[in-house]
Order: sequence, then C-alpha cells, then structure tokens
Amino acid sequence: RTLAGEGLIILRPGRSTIIRAFTATEVRDMLDVIAELEGLAGQKACQTASDAEIAEIEAVHSAMMEHFRAGERLAYYKLNQRIHSMIVAASGNTILAEVHDLLQGRMKRIRFIGSSAPEDWQGAANEHEEIVEALRARRGDDLAEVLQRHIKNTWLRVETAVELAR
Repeated sequence: RTLAGEGLIILRPGRSTIIRAFTATEVRDMLDVIAELEGLAGQKACQTASDAEIAEIEAVHSAMMEHFRAGERLAYYKLNQRIHSMIVAASGNTILAEVHDLLQGRMKRIRFIGSSAPEDWQGAANEHEEIVEALRARRGDDLAEVLQRHIKNTWLRVETAVELAR
C-alpha cells in the first residue's frame, strides 16, 4: 500500500500488482518540479541553515567525492541523494521536504541511470562542487541556479535511457 501510495506500483484487486512505468513526459515533468523545489530549498537553506548543518552537508559531499574518485557509483549515488535531501531539510520547510521526498522516491532508479556514462557522471560531480561552494558562501540565488541546472541536466543525462525503456 505504501508503494502504491507513492505511485511506484499499481494495485489491481483480484489480479497481479504491476510496477509503474513512467512515461518520458512524466519523468521530465517530475524533474521540472524537483528543480523548482530544490531551487526554493537552496535559497531558504542559505538563509536558515545552521553552520553545523552546512558543515554536515560538506562532510557528506566530501565522502561522496571520495566514492566518485574511486569509481564507486552506487555509494556515490546514495550520498548524492542524501545531499539533495539534506539541503531541502536545511530549508526548514517541512511541506517542501515532504513533496520533494515523494518525487525523489519516484525518481531514484531513473536518476541512478543518469550517471552511467563517465562524462555524465563527471558533469554531475562538477555541479555538486558548485552546489557546495554556493551553500558554503550562503549565496542563495547562485545555489538555486546551480541546483535547478543540475536537475534539468539530469533530464539530458537520462532522456535516452528513458526513451529506450519504453
């Protein structure tokens, strides 16, 4: 029931349950919404996050980059997702965090495939460096811009794989 409530499976009474397949349009639309949510979260986090919260995000980022340098894609990806959630949480807006969590849950598998090509993974890692730099400096507009660009670039990284999966 939880997975059905999150839109990840379709329950069919008296028949088998099926895994929800998102269309390319739905994926793009979800990424558009996530980009806006994260942009808002970034602006708010720069205003309200404690120094300790920012230091914790930086520490997770450093660990993520170690996994990047070691070529450990799954470990990198898990910390990548955690960083996005931490920035949203640092915004202090619980409703924003709830909506973001729902959409991020739907997009986990799709976003993971977005870093399969080495140049795509490098691009995402570079964007994360920009994210942490803007957060550290508490430049809300810059952080919003790079978060939105990062999520919009996710579409470019996953577009072909999403189309092929259909």
